[in-house]
Amino acid sequence: MSHSSKAASPRLGGGTALWVVGLLSFGLVVVVLVGLFIGLATAKIPVPKTAATLHLIKDVSLPSAAIPPAGHAPIQSLPVDGFDFQALDPRTGLLFITHAGPSANKQALIRNQLPPGTRFQSQLVIFDTKKQAVIGHIAIPNVHGVTVAPDLGRVYAADVTDHQVDVIDERSLRIIATIPLGVLPCSLAPCETPDALEYDAVDHRIFISGNGTDNAHQDISVIDVRINRFIDILPLGQDQFGDSIGHPQYDPSSHRLYVAVQPQPKPAPAAPTAGPGTPAPTAAPVVFPPAQFLTIDPVSLQVLKRVSFNPQTCTDPHGLVVDPAQHIAFTACTVTHTLMMIDLQSMRLSGPWPVVLKPDILRLDAGLHRLYVPGSTGVSIFDEQAAAKGTMQKVGDFVVSKGTSHTMAFNPSTHLLYFAVQDNQGRAVERIEQNP
Repeated sequence: MSHSSKAASPRLGGGTALWVVGLLSFGLVVVVLVGLFIGLATAKIPVPKTAATLHLIKDVSLPSAAIPPAGHAPIQSLPVDGFDFQALDPRTGLLFITHAGPSANKQALIRNQLPPGTRFQSQLVIFDTKKQAVIGHIAIPNVHGVTVAPDLGRVYAADVTDHQVDVIDERSLRIIATIPLGVLPCSLAPCETPDALEYDAVDHRIFISGNGTDNAHQDISVIDVRINRFIDILPLGQDQFGDSIGHPQYDPSSHRLYVAVQPQPKPAPAAPTAGPGTPAPTAAPVVFPPAQFLTIDPVSLQVLKRVSFNPQTCTDPHGLVVDPAQHIAFTACTVTHTLMMIDLQSMRLSGPWPVVLKPDILRLDAGLHRLYVPGSTGVSIFDEQAAAKGTMQKVGDFVVSKGTSHTMAFNPSTHLLYFAVQDNQGRAVERIEQNP
């Protein structure tokens, strides 16, 4: 017993010492953490907030843009991909999704990850929102913009490679005509780069924004759907540096066409060569000229009004949507990551409202007064029912996918949202979500 007691004494003493050291260490950690917290607060470093998610209804696999050589298994996923526009025919429930696949630069980056001989097929995917299933796809080179003419039962899709618009019959889901755009040849290739398409059912016209490589092809092309022909062009590029033409929108209440145009900054002059021992001059910051919001007569193609944006609050307005009932337009500014509102009667600008990064295509569900601003990191949602009074309420920013979610559509009957995305396994899917 006495041996055990004597043996126990040193252990007790050592444990006490360790306990004291531990207490001092814990105190030191607390001091460090408190100091770190105070330092962060003093530095005003923002603490990231976790964005909410929408209610996922279903993921439906979309056809892959990568076609492997014969003998290889289908390629289900890609590290990068490319979806652009979606257009729904509310009468048939058919949703048309442009899937151009990875850009040429991205294709070069992933070539070594794919079987030799793999090719990429740009396609227009046809999705049935009633069956929630893909029912077909049509190969169209470098397809981007798409719009539906429900009264005609036709779909119009932009083929950038061939500088034309393809006409698809909704019943047969086949291309029934092709419409070349612009005046060929042009000084640089490609000439026309058709982007967004907008249908005017009153005047039976389709307006196509073009961001060509020279100032003669930064324009809006016009198609007469009664004869399926290119009939006119409205030049909007004001210099040779490549103006960015946004998404045109037709307003049936005012019978006007609206579009935003962003002039590009002029190239900076070459800096003088620094001499020995002289510090190199710092590059001047890139300053964008003010973007403009244009009101256009859709028949005469005359620009009726121009309103300039403040570059500090809105640079590169691109996506555009109109609320005809409230006589309000909304545009998403891709460089400043902001949303602006335009009163179409007074031409007064309101905003900015912060949105997700790189906002692009805007959508408005007038039945719910929900304005959707999808971008590269998710989607910003607003309640716009009081927009005519100059106010809006932001519902929140929502995560859709780990990849970009810049393109979406919605069904006005069910109010479901449709995002063409790559999920976290790199699969191409149509992600069906419900409002929060």
